[in-house]
Order: sequence, then C-alpha cells, then structure tokens
Amino acid sequence: MIYKSGIDLEKTKKSAVSEGKFTAVLIVLLVIFAVILPFLFEKEKWLLFISAFFGLGIIWCGSQLLFHATTLFVSKFEGNQRNLVQIFIALISPTVLSLYFLSQANRIGADTILGYWSSYWTLFPVGLACFVAWAATPQLDKQFPFRGYLIATAICFVIAFLGHHGFVSYDSLYDESSVWGLDKSLARSRQNSGMYLGRFVVEVAAIYVVLTVGLLKGRNLG
Repeated sequence: MIYKSGIDLEKTKKSAVSEGKFTAVLIVLLVIFAVILPFLFEKEKWLLFISAFFGLGIIWCGSQLLFHATTLFVSKFEGNQRNLVQIFIALISPTVLSLYFLSQANRIGADTILGYWSSYWTLFPVGLACFVAWAATPQLDKQFPFRGYLIATAICFVIAFLGHHGFVSYDSLYDESSVWGLDKSLARSRQNSGMYLGRFVVEVAAIYVVLTVGLLKGRNLG
C-alpha cells in the first residue's frame, strides 16, 4: 500500500530557508552583544539579558532549521532506505542529547537510570507521557514518522533540562500561588547524581515504544 504524505516538502523547504536566515541574523546579533559590546560596556546586566534572549532565539530557530532540513534529507530516500535513515535519526537524537546530562554526572550506574522511578508517584510522569504519546500517534505522518519521535525527544529534553538545573515550584511568600525558582544546591546534587539522565532515557524509551506500537498498528496515521 502506498501512503500519501501530509508533509508539503516545498513549504518545508521555504521554512528551512526562513529559519536559516533568522538563525544567521540572531548569531550575528549575539556576537555583537555578547562579544563586542562588553568591551565598551563592562558588567552591564542588560547586555547579559539581551544576549540570553538572542541565545534562546538561536536555539529555537536552529532547532526548527534542523527539523526541516532533516525532513528534506530523509525525503531524498525511498522505500527501506528511507525507513532505515529515519530509524537511525530517531535513535541517534536522544543518544546525543543524553551526553549533555552524562557529561556532568560524577557517577553513573543502574541506580542512575532506574533510581528516579523507585516509587509509584515518580512513575506518574512516564504514564502521563505515554498516554499523551498514544493519543498523538494518529498525527504521525506515515512517510515521515520520525518527526513525531524528534518532537517527543525535544519535549523530554527541555523538561529534563529544567529539572537538571534545579528549576522547582514552591509556594509564594505573598499569596497562595506557586512560583518557579532556581535551587542551585539542588541543581548541583541532581547534576552530580545524573538523576535526570535516568529520567530522560526512561521517558524517551517509553514514549518510543508507545509511538512504535501505534505506528505498527496503523492507528489512522496521516
């Protein structure tokens, strides 16, 4: 059976070019504000703020550029070759991203991967992620299903990245609401233990299994 892709490759190409231009502009601006201007304005906090803003823009636009460019690259292949390339990309992406957490961990063992899931409560995020992944499976494109895997990997990485750096929610001192903050001591502990390496690996693996089962079952995929 031949499946028609819902991906407009011409539109994808235009998006890649557009994101590439935005990324290039942001890189130039980042160099100006993070490298050149500090020589003229020493220790100015507004330079740091603007540089961080451009840095986040580069990450966003750069990831979009890579996403569209990868789709165009995969489109060059046909049949089993396309499937193999997509499998390789889907597997290498979380592997490369996991190196970020691995590089900051002092000790890696079985408890690093499984220790975070030592209670039923900590298994809740995995179950929720799998439920969302199963519900989203029909949205996978039959010709380019790897795109769904990459999106899931990116979401898991952002969540793990925030926890890895000590972002926590706590009660506000002024009202009954909750606010987000950065706990540096907690961040160091999490980084040294590699706890969020375990979270990232387990969540990605679970979601990949769910997406693959849905893909094989052909749940009305696009």
